[in-house]
Amino acid sequence: MSQYNPNLKTYERERIILEAIRDNPDLHHNALMKLVVREFMAKTTFEKTRDLLIDKEIITVLSKANMKFYYSSNKYESKSQHQVKRNTTNYFYDNTVSN
Repeated sequence: MSQYNPNLKTYERERIILEAIRDNPDLHHNALMKLVVREFMAKTTFEKTRDLLIDKEIITVLSKANMKFYYSSNKYESKSQHQVKRNTTNYFYDNTVSN
C-alpha cells in the first residue's frame, strides 16, 4: 500500500523562512540568516532550505549592490494551490485503490 507521508520538519523549516521573509522584506541575506539561525535552525540547514525554496520557485532573489534580498515569488499562490490539488488527488487515489 502506498501512502503519502510528508516530511513535516522540512515543511516547518520552509514555513519559518518564508514567514521571516514576508515579515522582514527589507532584511538582506546575512540579517535574515541571523534572525532565523539564532532561534530555529543551523546555518547549513537554513542555506539548504533557502535553496530548496528557490528551486521550488517559492522565493526569488534580488541582488542590490553586494547584498541579496529574498521575496515571495509571484507564482507562489498559484503553485501552492496546484500542489494542494495534486496532493489531495494523490491521497484520494491511493486510499481508494488500496481499499
